[in-house]
Amino acid sequence: MTNDVRPLDRESEAESYVAESSFSFGQPGRIGIELEWLVYDQNNETKVIAPDFVLSKVGGEGLSGEISTEAGGQLELSSRPAGLNDCISNSQADMRSLRERAASEGLDLVGIGLDPWRPPAFQTDLPRYLAMVRAFDSLNDSGRLMLCSTAAVQVSVDAGHGQPASGDIESKWRAAYAIGPILVAAFANSPVTGSALTGWRSFRQATWMRIDPSRTAVPRLDLPPRQAWARYALDAHVVCIRQASGLPWTAPHGLTFRQWIASGTPRRPTLGDLAYHLTTLFPPVRPRGHLELRMIDTQCADNW
Repeated sequence: MTNDVRPLDRESEAESYVAESSFSFGQPGRIGIELEWLVYDQNNETKVIAPDFVLSKVGGEGLSGEISTEAGGQLELSSRPAGLNDCISNSQADMRSLRERAASEGLDLVGIGLDPWRPPAFQTDLPRYLAMVRAFDSLNDSGRLMLCSTAAVQVSVDAGHGQPASGDIESKWRAAYAIGPILVAAFANSPVTGSALTGWRSFRQATWMRIDPSRTAVPRLDLPPRQAWARYALDAHVVCIRQASGLPWTAPHGLTFRQWIASGTPRRPTLGDLAYHLTTLFPPVRPRGHLELRMIDTQCADNW
């Protein structure tokens, strides 16, 4: 993420930044995965497990990847980019270690796409999450459910090689979106919430799509990827505006990044703000230099 604090005055500058920073060229061959897990007490499946408690019990040295937690206490393992075989073997070793650490503390890492029993329990005071949950709560209850109760397998692949005119990135972008519905269906693993059947095989995906269409819908596929993504990013609602320590990050309701540039209020945005805004967009395929496929439910055991 850029630390550029220069004021951002023109839409054209913002569009150029998004287009160039979100798609990187290079010889493809690496893959990365993020594995998210619901965390349960072995003796009480309704008990809420705090994120800090999870990290204190399963964190530490000896892992190839990095671990973090989500707002509801979900555990996330992020692998390092590598060749396919190395990525899988390293992540398998990390998962064995994490499960052993969790089990020794009376915890289970459970592979379900959506918590089937516990209601969403928001458990963080980080300003990013506080601003996001306020923004999402103003629309419906899906944002809170997403933040606190969902878990996914996210697969990242190199975007392509060659020059922009080669069409390689465009073909991979379209292919990723073409196979997305197949991946949702093949790995659907979230039919229950509140101990009741939802009528969906993947209620996790349904929940994500209902949060805020300006940040979760599919970008236009009839446009070149860079143009489509730049337009999408600027037209998405701003959910948090970074502030000095102790101040809330709440953004004005309904403000798009395009409108923020035009109005300059509540303060003038910067390229750093735009880079941060991109991290709050959640379409099924998100370009972050590489392509991040976000539509797969977490799987039981090692079926990831």
